[in-house]
Amino acid sequence: MLASFSVVIASSESHAARFRSLGATNVVVAPSLKFATAEEMTPQVDEELSAALESRKAWMAVSTHPGEAQVIIEAHRRVSKLFDKPP
Repeated sequence: MLASFSVVIASSESHAARFRSLGATNVVVAPSLKFATAEEMTPQVDEELSAALESRKAWMAVSTHPGEAQVIIEAHRRVSKLFDKPP
């Protein structure tokens, strides 16, 4: 299933290895944005994240709590419809 993702961003090499073992083919390692400090977000990390996302629109749901997943999924569905419309 993870092979269908164009990119997976992992917070550590051990997480990246796990994603690869589950079938992910394009895995980028970047520090956890939740706990990232200015020192961790180096120009190299910024470039790698930018390259991984290319020009795609992206958003994150971070530090979520139990019961919020369904709300997040519904929000994603609604927002996706706004951007998936042909010009």
